[in-house]
Amino acid sequence: MSETYSAEQMMDRIWAISKKLKEAQITHEILGYRYDAVSILAAVPGQYWEIDVCIDGSIDFEIFSSDSLVENPEERLEAEIQRHIQLNQE
Repeated sequence: MSETYSAEQMMDRIWAISKKLKEAQITHEILGYRYDAVSILAAVPGQYWEIDVCIDGSIDFEIFSSDSLVENPEERLEAEIQRHIQLNQE
């Protein structure tokens, strides 16, 4: 994409994607956690999508899927939270 992609063009693209998701009744939110993009996180059953509209006009799109429910969910949830706490302390 062009490096002269304007903020207005970027926002138009974000709103157009958001509109399509809304029309498809896909729950989503617009977030800013990347320095070079605005992200849209969308949730559908068994998946969540990361849609990043980048400052150069390109789009990054990732799909994260679940194969099934986790065994021992309460125990696993606590273990994952503790793992992330430890990672953040390093």
